[in-house]
Amino acid sequence: MARKIIRSIIWGTATAGILALTACSAGGGGSSAASATPSAAQIPLTPFSQSIHDSLPPSVLAAGKLNLVSIVLPPYAYFGADGKTLQGLNVDMAAQMKSILGIDVTLQTVPAIADVATGLASGKFDASISPQSDMASTEATFSFADWLAEYVVFLVEKGNPKGVTSLDTTCGKTIATLQGGTAETVLKQASTDCQTAGKPAVVINTFADQNTAVLAVQSGRADAAFSSQIPLSYFVETDPTLELAGTNQLNGFPKFYVGAYALKGSPVVSPMLATLQAMKASGAYTALLNSYGISANAIDPFGLNLGTAGQ
Repeated sequence: MARKIIRSIIWGTATAGILALTACSAGGGGSSAASATPSAAQIPLTPFSQSIHDSLPPSVLAAGKLNLVSIVLPPYAYFGADGKTLQGLNVDMAAQMKSILGIDVTLQTVPAIADVATGLASGKFDASISPQSDMASTEATFSFADWLAEYVVFLVEKGNPKGVTSLDTTCGKTIATLQGGTAETVLKQASTDCQTAGKPAVVINTFADQNTAVLAVQSGRADAAFSSQIPLSYFVETDPTLELAGTNQLNGFPKFYVGAYALKGSPVVSPMLATLQAMKASGAYTALLNSYGISANAIDPFGLNLGTAGQ
């Protein structure tokens, strides 16, 4: 039965959500554990909350530890210049959670989103703060405490010389994207639409990981890359010759949210939401998003399972 559950989870996460499909794009595929030590040290830690601490599941309280997991994907989690020190937004979030909850919080990285699902199903991890989109298909397996909005956008050369601003402007352009991802499917439909309108097809170049897709733009082999806004924002922050285009618009995708998540119905999700809300009230949430250049992805208010709210 356990095997069946794990297979079901892996299939669901592998086929749903653009963030799941970018999970292998960061490089550095091995697993790693990290203590919740902040890398954005200038941002004050949110104070301890006895009420949120007391709302944690008895199993977590008894262990005195909350075990979190994430894939390696900038800016959420990535390794520093030494190749060993884990950094990123999720490391800073874990440090904030440790302060608020008053218990040890560990963050372990795994190679792929399917490994997150397997770890949650086996009980190895209590929850994930890995980038995973909250949609009807993922809510079939997980419960979410949503704290970010996500979009799929274009990464272009500074000044956007090829004028790629939307799917309508990709006709005849060379666009880099991840092989087998939902973004590739959307680009194929855009190419069909171009040809139906009597315009040149989109030249779609696919790559196994995000780094090589971005390199195609940097080297002039592609006019733009098409992928998730938050990871692409990281590349813009680290390379002044790049910029984003078509931001904060749907670009062929439904609106979706990103959240901390655990197995469907897990009692840890509500305390996770309360912890995130405490970060927002203290100003740490806004400061962290600003420090990683993703303030445009902030949402207000946070909520449970916003992907299907109102449906």
